[in-house]
Amino acid sequence: HILNVRIKISYTILWSLLISFVSLIVELLTINMNTLSHHILYVAIYLFMTNLYFKRLNIKNYIHIIPAIILSTIIISGIFYTLLGSKTSILFFQPLLIFITLIILKFYQKLQIRNESLTNLYNISLCIKEKTVTLTGFLDTGNMLTDVYTGYPVIIIDYRIFKELLSKKEYESIEKYHRTGIFDYENTNMTTRFYPLPYKTISSEISLMPALKVSLLKFTDFDYSTKKVVAGISRYKLNNHKDYQVLLNERIKPNREEKFK
Repeated sequence: HILNVRIKISYTILWSLLISFVSLIVELLTINMNTLSHHILYVAIYLFMTNLYFKRLNIKNYIHIIPAIILSTIIISGIFYTLLGSKTSILFFQPLLIFITLIILKFYQKLQIRNESLTNLYNISLCIKEKTVTLTGFLDTGNMLTDVYTGYPVIIIDYRIFKELLSKKEYESIEKYHRTGIFDYENTNMTTRFYPLPYKTISSEISLMPALKVSLLKFTDFDYSTKKVVAGISRYKLNNHKDYQVLLNERIKPNREEKFK
């Protein structure tokens, strides 16, 4: 429950036995090593076995993480030995090593999230009602929403974008939806026809959002475009640190090999 993953009891027991066996072998092979080196080696094994257990093993990660942990520990240990000399106990380095490991792993995790965010950002042009706007889209791998009427994938657009696409009177209906959550689908002032799209999130019951058919969605940096897409209007601002205005659907993503040079 803490890890939010499904764990099979039999698989976990077998894996625990495997880790115990590996730990015993390491103990026998490194019995003459100093305590600090011993702990560094165990950190490396822990990282390797844990990631392998959760099937997230990536050898490239260890090329960066393990040397960083070892180098940081040696440098900080050297500083404390220089300052404190014989007063420094080897027991001091056990929590120090754990602390350094956690800091480096947290930094590496943040770096991976940042790189993933940059990787999933796309420049797109969206054509609705013969008007085209250039936007930034974020490929949300969790967005698998499908239009129940057409079977097309659904992208989520920040409601503010429609200020550029609709007349002032039409946009008033969008703003009312933003304030109240109620959308007037029978509004005679609107030439653009919206229809209620049912959706469900993890934390809510089935709800409705206004949606409309998109004339064309094009990835400006790729040789990829589609007309088979529906746009749902987000009632709230898409708050994010990368300033994207569209949540793209997992089913809509270009082949990176087709990127224009």
